[in-house]
Amino acid sequence: MAGRARKHRRGLTMIFALTNKGQLRWTTFNAPLDAKTLLAFLRRLVLGSNKKVFLIMDDLKVHDERLVQTWLTEHEDDIEAFPLPARRAPAG
Repeated sequence: MAGRARKHRRGLTMIFALTNKGQLRWTTFNAPLDAKTLLAFLRRLVLGSNKKVFLIMDDLKVHDERLVQTWLTEHEDDIEAFPLPARRAPAG
């Protein structure tokens, strides 16, 4: 029916990383981003690099999950994450 909201959302989720040389590493999937999916992406990112990865991450909650933070700590020789500041609503 026209004007009714759909019950089930359909779409893709995409995560990506861009190197300082312009190379794009990305993946898409049919679910919200969770810790296991993020870790699979980070593992491939590290394996595909011959140098340490410096990763700037936005303020998604999944980035702060214990599983992700533990993995980043265990792999600090291979990858270092820099979180962006949390987004705030404009004052006024």
